[in-house]
Amino acid sequence: MKKIFSFLLSGVLSLFIYASGITIGGKTYAVDTIVHSHDIGPGTKYAFYDIPAYPLKFHVMEVDLTNPYVDIETCLSGDKAVATETPSSMSARNNRPGHEVLGATNGDFYQYQDPIEIGIPRSGQYRRGECVTNPVGRASFVLTPDRVPYIDRVNFAGTVRSGDNSHRLHAVNMQRLEWETETAPNFMLLYTNAYGTETHATTGGTKVMLHAKEGELFFGANKNIVCVVDSVFANPGISPIPEQRAVLYGVGTAETFLKSLSAGDELTVFLGTDLASAPGLLTDFKEQMGGSDHIILKNGVPADVWDEEHPRTCMGISQDKTKVYLMVVDGRRAGYSAGATLSVLGDLFLAIGAYDAVNLDGGGSSAMVINQQIVNRPSDNKERAVGNGVLVISKAPIDDVTARLEFEPIHYILPSYCRFIPQVTAYNQYGLIVNPDFKDYTLSCSPEIGYIDESNAFVAYGNPGHGTITATYNGISVTKDVTIQETDFAMRLDSVILDGYEEYPIEISAIIDDKEFVLNPSTPQWEVADPEICGISNGVLSGLKNGVTTVTGKLDDFTGSLKVKVEIPQTHIQQADQFTSGWELTSISAITDVALTPHANGETNLEYTYKSGRQPYIQMAKTFSFYSIPDTFRITLNTGDTKCSKITMSMKGGLMPTSQIMEWPAVNPNEDFTYEVAMNDFLDDKEDLGNYPVQFQYLKFFLDASSQTAGQKYKIRIKNFDLVYDKVTLSVPNIALASALRVFPNPVKAGETDVYLQIEEPAEISVQVYDLNGKLLVSKDYGKCESGVIAIPISSLQPGNYLLNINKDGKSDVAKLIIK
Repeated sequence: MKKIFSFLLSGVLSLFIYASGITIGGKTYAVDTIVHSHDIGPGTKYAFYDIPAYPLKFHVMEVDLTNPYVDIETCLSGDKAVATETPSSMSARNNRPGHEVLGATNGDFYQYQDPIEIGIPRSGQYRRGECVTNPVGRASFVLTPDRVPYIDRVNFAGTVRSGDNSHRLHAVNMQRLEWETETAPNFMLLYTNAYGTETHATTGGTKVMLHAKEGELFFGANKNIVCVVDSVFANPGISPIPEQRAVLYGVGTAETFLKSLSAGDELTVFLGTDLASAPGLLTDFKEQMGGSDHIILKNGVPADVWDEEHPRTCMGISQDKTKVYLMVVDGRRAGYSAGATLSVLGDLFLAIGAYDAVNLDGGGSSAMVINQQIVNRPSDNKERAVGNGVLVISKAPIDDVTARLEFEPIHYILPSYCRFIPQVTAYNQYGLIVNPDFKDYTLSCSPEIGYIDESNAFVAYGNPGHGTITATYNGISVTKDVTIQETDFAMRLDSVILDGYEEYPIEISAIIDDKEFVLNPSTPQWEVADPEICGISNGVLSGLKNGVTTVTGKLDDFTGSLKVKVEIPQTHIQQADQFTSGWELTSISAITDVALTPHANGETNLEYTYKSGRQPYIQMAKTFSFYSIPDTFRITLNTGDTKCSKITMSMKGGLMPTSQIMEWPAVNPNEDFTYEVAMNDFLDDKEDLGNYPVQFQYLKFFLDASSQTAGQKYKIRIKNFDLVYDKVTLSVPNIALASALRVFPNPVKAGETDVYLQIEEPAEISVQVYDLNGKLLVSKDYGKCESGVIAIPISSLQPGNYLLNINKDGKSDVAKLIIK
């Protein structure tokens, strides 16, 4: 969970959004505002709320449709029905001047099993007035061309008519209807350009190519779309769908109908689309986003039941139909956010002002993007590629002129001695954000409460008081009240890791109304026990060399200390563990002879013999801390002949209340597979050094028993088990010194077992060999060596260029090694 001080540095305070809390299932909970409700564009606000006692975290976008410069659109992954794409990618792809995407969420459930169907919205979609896939009676969000929203089940009744003959049109861009058999004897399907550039591969039946009789071919709702037949032909399997053309495909009675047509004949296509509760009310559909078959609220009353807790994406509307609410609830994260049932969603929507609400696709698909940044925590630890999405669009004229400044809409209550730079947002005349973190203002404050330092930051005095701060730019000003209070102080962290690259402003916390704040680190008097390990300037620590020391600070009657451990990574990529000891291997009785075998090339084999049994698994466990502050943890493995039904992994950050179990995507046998955990995604706040060290705990392989042969030996190759440090790049630190190293022969012929290093005087020696991507290939510690020659093993290395890192008495030199 993000600590409140991280928001204080930008001037944001935590507060309750509801004075009396929020009622869920008859119980009232206190609600904290993690990110306050604020404008993100014309008529659009975003907020992030926390119910700690539940626990539950949810994100809300509120769209005011009375604002003429905001609109809601649906979008397609890859701009076609058969495709998947992440919501943030869809948001970025649709973002352009005059059509800025303020926010986005994932959308409908989608087909994901059959490759010819992957990504197709399951519940129907209209996009910009055109049918992408036909509604199927499920609950949906609907927006009319005059921007009136509805939430209802949406029905579809399509027909194709030629003269006096007509036939039911079963589906648009769907291979089948889920409630009918896959081999329906009578079926007619319309392919449009929204499907893609060609139909899927089918056997049997007849197809008809169409074009519009007049103008462009456009398949809107409840209109007679007059088309002309280009050709009638036996289905060849895959057929092209040219631009401004459509394809009718029929089997059974539909095929008989299509065979009766000839080139030049006219056809009338009608896509009958209605709200289930009000047939005939709407003559046109601008946007439709289908969801599950669950309406959360109808006329302010809970409508359907789904008692399972999951991450959720959902939409609601106000009673007067002027506001649309998009909500994403985080879930499947123990101690962080449990997820929500439909009844909980109903209570949340009622609390924010909704009258009707619908459930969209959730689980690992749930994602919310605000101004091109994902703001929730998907349960897969990364965004999932989905079938479609919902966009909130600004259609305001292009205007980059700052017309309004805003602080956060709260009253600042700050502790004495604090220092912060308030976050100021710049808006244009239409309410569109010109700059979300505007820095060009000049800050001023009441002289009795503090002063503005040389970096344009507010610094509070040690005495309590009341006053204001003001941000001014080009004659535009915004002012907010500030209250300064005296508080007790405490070190926020008792220990910290430094990587030698990033500095750390020491955090002293103060408590006001059970809220935690961080003070100006330069105010106390600091002392470092071992100044060779780390340095300090104005309360900011920097790592100097590997080691452990203590830093002590004093302010008034406060004394605090901090243990500082410096771990400076030397390479861009280094092995997280060498598998030499400490690993605990567990399995069921169906598995025997389980062993971990490290190899000189850096790989480690997990070997076992399969006997029999249900639900077999192997777990390799070892709790150890990652070195320093990595950016990414990366595992590459090849399961060989082992087929895994599932692979899971457990890790924990320093501030996480519980371990995080991650389920890997599918891993194919006999193929290299890389799984990465970016600390940006894994940790709630990667920059918070309290999250380090990150701990690894276990990797667990669930074996597919049906693919295992009794008595057979299997081998899973762990090819890489690495930490990646983005700040570290491979380089030769001292060319002159490196060239003086006597490594011979160099170049060396491929197939040689060793190269040799000349030692001029006694020294402690260790050697590491890396490839040019930073992967550790050879590591050997020689201990204390007398002058002479030592051998460096290279038999496992292929022809190419390598870097030798030679450590002599704790100092490193780098030389280049060439194998021909």
